[in-house]
Amino acid sequence: MQVVMKNRYRIFAIQWFSLLVIVSLSLACFANAANSEPMMVSFKDVLVKPDFDSIVLLTPDTYCRDTNPIILTVTGENITWYADASKLTRLAQGNSYNPSLLNKTTTYFLSQTIKGIESPVKAITIEIVEYFLTDVKTTRAGCGKNDGTMTVSARGGSVSYPLRYQLDDGPLQLSPVFTNLSAGTYKLAVYAANCWGSIDITVDGQTSPIISAIDSNSPHCGSTDGSLRIVAYGGTGILSYSLNGIDFKDASWFENLSGGVYKVSVRDDSLCTVSKQISLKNSIKLQLNAVGLIPTSCGKPNGQVTVNDAEGNGQLTYSLTGHSDQQLPVFDNLYAGNYQVSAKDEDGCSDTQLIAVADSEGPIITHIDKHMPTCDLSDGGLTISITGRGNHFYSIDGEHYQQDSSFARLSAGNYIVTVKDDANCTTEKNINLDEPCGQQLYLPTSFTPNNDGINDSWTIYFPVASLDIKELTIYNRWGEVIFNSKPGSVQSGTILWDGSYKGIILNGLFTYQIRVQLSSGQSYLYHSTIIIL
Repeated sequence: MQVVMKNRYRIFAIQWFSLLVIVSLSLACFANAANSEPMMVSFKDVLVKPDFDSIVLLTPDTYCRDTNPIILTVTGENITWYADASKLTRLAQGNSYNPSLLNKTTTYFLSQTIKGIESPVKAITIEIVEYFLTDVKTTRAGCGKNDGTMTVSARGGSVSYPLRYQLDDGPLQLSPVFTNLSAGTYKLAVYAANCWGSIDITVDGQTSPIISAIDSNSPHCGSTDGSLRIVAYGGTGILSYSLNGIDFKDASWFENLSGGVYKVSVRDDSLCTVSKQISLKNSIKLQLNAVGLIPTSCGKPNGQVTVNDAEGNGQLTYSLTGHSDQQLPVFDNLYAGNYQVSAKDEDGCSDTQLIAVADSEGPIITHIDKHMPTCDLSDGGLTISITGRGNHFYSIDGEHYQQDSSFARLSAGNYIVTVKDDANCTTEKNINLDEPCGQQLYLPTSFTPNNDGINDSWTIYFPVASLDIKELTIYNRWGEVIFNSKPGSVQSGTILWDGSYKGIILNGLFTYQIRVQLSSGQSYLYHSTIIIL
């Protein structure tokens, strides 16, 4: 009754207020007409009741159950929050309100007061959404098929926010039924607005055979001796096996297979079939298709064997009689004769051929007669003996050849004897002509400087006209130099030392060193001892 009376009072006050405004306006118009003067009318004191359209909710109008805290915020001035439209229960004052706990959808009634006049209330509904997963039923997927299903029973949501469902990262859907599922574990999520929860659900599948291992042996050396042995278990009943998915047998062993890719299938009594792919290495037969031969020439070990276009499995290794294994297919510097050439690949496959490197002839030096030159003279000589066919030509410098096998007027030194035949085959041999000058020098081992006219001095003798003595040094037993000279060119019979040191005739054992040079330019150095008696 109190609410009715208040409303009637408000209506009565508004009616009188309207009447006063009309009377005021009439009097103003009358006065204006009477005085014929314009008049300003002020409405600042006119009271207009505010409306609620400017009250707008700024925060979300939907929340998940048990969300806390929730702070609601609106626009407007001097906002009052009521629990009912009749404004009987005031909840809060201001633009923000923090309900203690919202677990259900709730409507609040808000007004704003401007210049002491309160507007009618505006209803704002805060929707609380929730979901409850009550049950999940699944049907089993067939063997290797995607025919399993999942049916979800849940309650919650709202008209504005109905429940939606999702499996793994798939799309959201309104239907609680999922079809075309294979066996496995899925993450089921249920959404109500932005509220959601998830649970793992397993869709069982029909028990199928399991291939645990496949033992394989690839074919060898191009043959069809490959094999497969399948190890499997599980499924229903007895298992059978196939390599083409059509012809199945009880035995899990397959033989006489060539290289290639095979699809191994295992099937049980319920016709549930599983498959797995496996490869057997392709193998070819190793063959030495062609072996190239180069015969020897000039009777020398210069033959060659080349294995051409050999085919095998992977890297090949080659061998030849009397030679180490190698990866290069060429063997050179061969003597004439019969050989066995072989090749082996990475699989251990091999092939062999018997071959022959042809013989050839060339000059062969069998003997060289040497005539040694006299000391410092060019009176040495060589005579060469050979075997071979056709004409032969001889040289001792590799440039000038002659048909005569003898060379005369040679000085001491080293010579390269070369013989070639009509086919330009050559053979060589190094020869040294030593001059015997070192053995023809004579130096006494003792002398007696006592002026008796017999062996009174140390004298040098040699068979040539002259000799160049570069230096002579004599040492006593303590290594001291007691005599040194550089005689230069001397004749045979020249006295080298009279046995004195600082004017005193010595006696005892002494050591000497003498260096001589022949006219050919060759030098000799002699070391020995001498006794003065």
